[in-house]
Amino acid sequence: MANYIWLSGGAKYKHFSRFYVFFSRAFLKLADKLWIAVLLLLDSMLPPEAAIELTVDDTTRKKSGRKIQGASNYQNRAGSARQEYRTLWGINFVYVIASLYWDKGGKIFKLALPVGLRVYLKEKVAIELERPFHPRSALARHIIDFIAGILPHLRFILKADGGYSTRKFLRGLPANVEVDGRFPVNSRLPGLRPRPKKDNRGRPAGKGKGLGTPQEWMQQDEGWVPHPEEEGAWVKTVVRIWHSIMPGVPIKVVAVWRKGSLPADKRSGKKELEAFFSTDTSLTEAQVLQHYSIYRPQLSLAQFSQPAVGRQPSTGAGVYISNNG
Repeated sequence: MANYIWLSGGAKYKHFSRFYVFFSRAFLKLADKLWIAVLLLLDSMLPPEAAIELTVDDTTRKKSGRKIQGASNYQNRAGSARQEYRTLWGINFVYVIASLYWDKGGKIFKLALPVGLRVYLKEKVAIELERPFHPRSALARHIIDFIAGILPHLRFILKADGGYSTRKFLRGLPANVEVDGRFPVNSRLPGLRPRPKKDNRGRPAGKGKGLGTPQEWMQQDEGWVPHPEEEGAWVKTVVRIWHSIMPGVPIKVVAVWRKGSLPADKRSGKKELEAFFSTDTSLTEAQVLQHYSIYRPQLSLAQFSQPAVGRQPSTGAGVYISNNG
């Protein structure tokens, strides 16, 4: 928010401290109305068949001083290699952004528009402040439900990191929300439901023999095929129902196994074994991987005002606006 004030030139007309008074009092009372106005403005700009790409993540804004309410120590996940294991003292935010793409003069621009924000409090800090404790996944789900309720006629494609592959976040999502995310490599998937016996005696089985976890798939050769784009990597695709997290919802899971071909850069985020999922089972394995590959975790709130140039939008996801004039 401070970046917006400086970039708008507002500090030239009033002292910066006056904005602090406004945002600490009046702004919080009108926060929901502000987000509604932003969503309705976004809706007025889009074609009716548009699918809005939403990204969920959290970030820590560094602060100074021990008297800042809600501040605590958080891991500096977005730092450099030297800062990888350091912590930051600050306030942690859970946010949702909408990605808009447009073509101007043959170049693809991307605008990350914030559409929801919540402050995360550690359980110890919440108790000290006499506030209810909510995990990050619960705060993110509250934002998604709010957005889907304001714009029920639009379709949303939600992208989230593995920290949000939880019951609180994924179970019972609105019908107009699809999800692309990370699948935990130690999570077990059930097999297909067996055919009922001919004599129809006893209760029919609710699910079949388990397929195991992606970690256990590494011990099997069956089902692995070469990666469509990455040399030396293999992929395995299954469509099942993740009963423990999203009961009744079929998902497509794509596991990526890099057999001894790990990247030299440890900060690239690529591991020997990764797994991704999508609630859109019509996607190919290449599309599932592509949808998640453009997801940028640890996006700083300061980057909202800096559109990315030259990146192509993902196939079938996001809003793409052509403006060659």
